[in-house]
Amino acid sequence: EYIKNKVEEISKSFNIINLNKEIEIFVYDNSIDCGNAYGEEDTSPCNGFTKLPNQIHVINSNTLILHELTHIIMYIAFGKSKCAFIREGFAELFQDEWNGNSYEELTQEMNLSNCEKYFINENFYAEDCNISYPLAGVFIKQLVKNLGIEKALEMYKLSIKNETKFFEHIQQMNFVK
Repeated sequence: EYIKNKVEEISKSFNIINLNKEIEIFVYDNSIDCGNAYGEEDTSPCNGFTKLPNQIHVINSNTLILHELTHIIMYIAFGKSKCAFIREGFAELFQDEWNGNSYEELTQEMNLSNCEKYFINENFYAEDCNISYPLAGVFIKQLVKNLGIEKALEMYKLSIKNETKFFEHIQQMNFVK
């Protein structure tokens, strides 16, 4: 029931009428089992991941389920941005907090002026996830606050079609300077 409600909430927020795909959800007891499910070369522990075209794999946590649901719904409806910072920021859009810190507090504390370096995936993943993920979340929440959800989603779609143009648009926005 929780998952069904969240899929409806996310879809409604993004003005998605019909996903046209059933989402398959695999829930694990721990990060080791979840990491093993990832397969390929990387079997390190993880809390969740998506597998296209329609799967999420996640440990049993409503917060993480919501995060991964947001990813897969966006990928199904709009495509997958190459920029991890943007993908993870949107996945945090429906979260109220990061590790006990409210996003409201984080918005006051985090400096968005130096976030551009995290647009490069290597920099994003090299940073401690307790910095990179909430920074991306604050960034996207501010993008939505400043532009509205429709225009923010257009920016997401632009990040898929033309990353260079996307970054140019972002650099022109006041809250990143």
